[in-house]
Amino acid sequence: DQEAVAPFVVRRLLAYYLTPEPDEALVAELADGFRKGGYEVAPLLRRLFLSRAFYAPEHRGALVKAPAEYVAGTVRRLGLEPTPGSFAPSASSRLGQTLLEPPDVKGWEGGASWLTGSNALLRANIAWLLLGGADRDWYRSEEGRAAKAALPRHAKRLARWSRDLDPAALVAGAEDPTAAARVLCDALLPVTPAPGTVEALAAVITPAEGRFRPGRKATDRLLREGVLAVLSLPEYQLN
Repeated sequence: DQEAVAPFVVRRLLAYYLTPEPDEALVAELADGFRKGGYEVAPLLRRLFLSRAFYAPEHRGALVKAPAEYVAGTVRRLGLEPTPGSFAPSASSRLGQTLLEPPDVKGWEGGASWLTGSNALLRANIAWLLLGGADRDWYRSEEGRAAKAALPRHAKRLARWSRDLDPAALVAGAEDPTAAARVLCDALLPVTPAPGTVEALAAVITPAEGRFRPGRKATDRLLREGVLAVLSLPEYQLN
């Protein structure tokens, strides 16, 4: 019976799916349809997901990836099969989001709270694991032995699983490091990278000796480092 109900629900949904600071005209439009539709949520979401606002450039990168989104989304963007064992939910839990166990009835705070200094570093380390960084030699090293207790469950299985990643396929058609860097940014980032990012990334994947040849072991190793660099960028943490 209260007119405030519809705008309240609409703002909550917009904050979750679109932007924490929605345009009031959009709120009013969706709230009106929500009220007239008998407060049915499915039609409201359908209108939102099919609206021009949902795909507007100004709303890209307005949200921070939650841990589960970061882990599962990275696997999907890299075109890989689901991670082995319980690595994905374990990694999400390490990042502060234990699935099905929110801290209270309100749920997780979300937003910028996901990006503490320690979590930003941990996200980069989880990306490194997904790219097969923790190989047999690393686990035998002093660093590897010390880090085992802090790793997500079943991280050890990733070394074999990550072999399915084909770095050359991610930059198909790129003839030089700069072109490859642009392809990686376009494929993996939800927003345009900061000035100088492409050039810095190109430097990472440029061979010190020899030609840039995707599909060859030396170049593909550099491309994996380039992918890790992209997955660690501030822009990659956004939706």
